[in-house]
Amino acid sequence: MAAKLEVLCRKSKRIFGNITENVYIWGYKKRKSSFSLVFLTTRMSKVCQITGKTVQYGNNVSHANNKTRRRFLPNLQKKRVWVPEEGKFVTLKISTRAMRTLDKKGYTAVVKEAKAKGLMA
Repeated sequence: MAAKLEVLCRKSKRIFGNITENVYIWGYKKRKSSFSLVFLTTRMSKVCQITGKTVQYGNNVSHANNKTRRRFLPNLQKKRVWVPEEGKFVTLKISTRAMRTLDKKGYTAVVKEAKAKGLMA
């Protein structure tokens, strides 16, 4: 007789050094038996490191009012910023709006606000 299987999925966090990433844990659990895990990491590659802007979803609407799903991507750029306090360049992946904020307020003030919001570690 085959054992009954339960599919389990939960979201947790794994810590690698100073990097924390979200992990979705999938597993199949046999009753009264061992438990196996498969880790599927979620990569947040399309997120501004300063403002937290991310991908938005919506519809393309045709002239005949047909709707198909689409993604609105943030305008992200890699930017090297000189940090005089540390005496080195820091590479950031930020939106163009964040570039304007960076020019206005400066690196240290922007990073301080981003850490307060929980966007930077």
